[in-house]
Amino acid sequence: MALALATALRNTRATDIITAAGTNPKLKFYNGTRPATGAAPAGTLLATLNITGAFGTATNGVIDVNEVCTQTNGSHVAGTPTFVRI
Repeated sequence: MALALATALRNTRATDIITAAGTNPKLKFYNGTRPATGAAPAGTLLATLNITGAFGTATNGVIDVNEVCTQTNGSHVAGTPTFVRI
C-alpha cells in the first residue's frame, strides 16, 4: 500500500525542513550506518558543503536545494556517502 500526501502538505513539510536548516546551512556527507534520531553520526565524515543563504525553496512538494555552495577539497575523505545530515 502506498501513501500519497497532498501537495499542500508536502509543501508544508518541505518548508519546515528549510526553516529548520536556517541560513547558511551545511550538508555533511557520511559513510556508515545512519544513526537513530538525534544521535551523533557513527560513520566517517567524507565532505561538507556550505550552502549560501537559505537551504532552498519548496515547490510542488519538493525541496529545490540552493546550488550556491562552497567546499574545501582538502578536507574530503575518499568513500561512498550513505547518508547526509543538514
